[in-house]
Amino acid sequence: MIPQEDWVPADGLTLEPNANKVVRSSKNIVVSAGPGAGKTELLAQRADFLLRTGSCRYPQRILAISFKVDAARNLEERVHKRSGGTYSARFDSMTFDAFSKMIVDNYMDVLPREYRLDGNYEIDTSLTDNNLCSDRTNYNQLKERAIKIIESNSYVLWSLRQSYSHVFIDEFQDTTDMQYRLVRKIFRESNSVVTAVGDEKQKIMVWAGALEGIMDKFQGDFNANKISLYRNFRSLPRLQRIQQNIARILDPNSGYIMNPVGGASGDLHVLSYKSDIEEAEGISRMIQEWIQSGTNPNEIAILVRQQPEFITVPLVKELRKRGIVCYSEAKIQDLSDEPIAMVAFNFLRLVFRHPDSEAYIKLKQFAEHVSASDAIAQKITNGLSELITSMEKYVNSEAFDSSSNDAWQVLFNQLWTLFPESLFHSISDKYQQEGYIRKCQEKMYKAFFAELRVDGDPSAALGRLSGEGAVKIITIHKSKGLEFEKVILLGVENQLFWSKSFDYAQGTKIPKEVLHTFFVAVSRAKHELVLTSVQIRNRPRGFTGRWNEGRTSYAGLLHFVQ
Repeated sequence: MIPQEDWVPADGLTLEPNANKVVRSSKNIVVSAGPGAGKTELLAQRADFLLRTGSCRYPQRILAISFKVDAARNLEERVHKRSGGTYSARFDSMTFDAFSKMIVDNYMDVLPREYRLDGNYEIDTSLTDNNLCSDRTNYNQLKERAIKIIESNSYVLWSLRQSYSHVFIDEFQDTTDMQYRLVRKIFRESNSVVTAVGDEKQKIMVWAGALEGIMDKFQGDFNANKISLYRNFRSLPRLQRIQQNIARILDPNSGYIMNPVGGASGDLHVLSYKSDIEEAEGISRMIQEWIQSGTNPNEIAILVRQQPEFITVPLVKELRKRGIVCYSEAKIQDLSDEPIAMVAFNFLRLVFRHPDSEAYIKLKQFAEHVSASDAIAQKITNGLSELITSMEKYVNSEAFDSSSNDAWQVLFNQLWTLFPESLFHSISDKYQQEGYIRKCQEKMYKAFFAELRVDGDPSAALGRLSGEGAVKIITIHKSKGLEFEKVILLGVENQLFWSKSFDYAQGTKIPKEVLHTFFVAVSRAKHELVLTSVQIRNRPRGFTGRWNEGRTSYAGLLHFVQ
């Protein structure tokens, strides 16, 4: 522990004055930060300050709430990198859904009987909000149940307030009424210090119930100070000017647009193709050239506003023809965030890519985290080395048939002998539910075998499942909070960027919802931005829904980049 005045930013970073104020604040704060302002780094540095100076007093913890699993994971990894394992162990980074589920799972008995769930309940996203079941629930119902627990039991409320001295909320502009009710009920009249970070220009969840004026509302409800961050550390000058062009329409009073950006660096390409086949050939050729020139595939993202699993069919086919691994979040749905899958995938990496120090460290850290003693953790670590050696011999022998699921099952069975079900029980209550671990394993097997059938290459299959060394295919909504060297925005077309809203952005015929979404997309790019449109998008095989083959470019959006 060090005195507050002796603390300096981790990794030798220099914080701008307003960022330094946020990091050191002892009061509730709402931070308005534009794209590339370093929101994740800001929160990581604030966590480091609170933990190292004892402002977050042991055994109290910091709670960080994000909207997406990958954003929560990125922040957790950043704090671990900045503060080390001892301090970061008191940093809980999770989504709103995970936070609600934690409350429900831990305090189920507090719920009125009609709201209680069975011990082995399932998450069913198809369930309507008013259909209460004991064996299934959706995420909105989980939040409602969490709120009822807070409202009905003062002990639970006291426990949460005592546990978390500080709370971070990222992407606050997209907070829904139910999410805000949960946060407000727990922390509004507490001693917990809440830091909310967001950007009104990136408000893209109105369709999901994001509250209007939420940042001003928080400022009033929590008596919070408002601090703005204006600098863009992400994008090169030419790309920053594009973002400022859009920001002038979305938020004319924003400090983000006040400072002119000089310099000519940054690449922009606006490409028009006759068909999606021609588009696939052109874009895949461009990606191949990027990779051959040294760009890491993880730094390339293909963004689509909607229906990526259909829009990108020709492109995925062409990328695979060129040997380029691509990863679709719509298809995988964050499987790699499940601890069972994490253990299995890292084990396979060690068997097929040995040595892989990162995979080995992750498994070692997992064993240390879940083991009841150091002796058990060491036993698992020693056993892992022996198992890897024996499984390497097995997969290189004639007995191993890579096309046989049964042959693969031999590897997995050996793994679960070393990492038995009992080891996972300490992770959370859900892992103690009968049949849950088996269900996770089956889900992981199904996904792995499906990817293995694509080309029979285990390494490539693992890449597609985890996104490791792969070009990412992702919706604009899922891309929020992420950044990439190269961004391809596929299909800047009226048929994809449509909206039912007549709430137009000032001085335009573009719905605000559409322009906010476009702003998020173009602001993901650090060095190079590519926008495409086609005249014809062929109907995907087997697709029976509405599909317009004839396409027109969205001139109103393209105006901002030309």
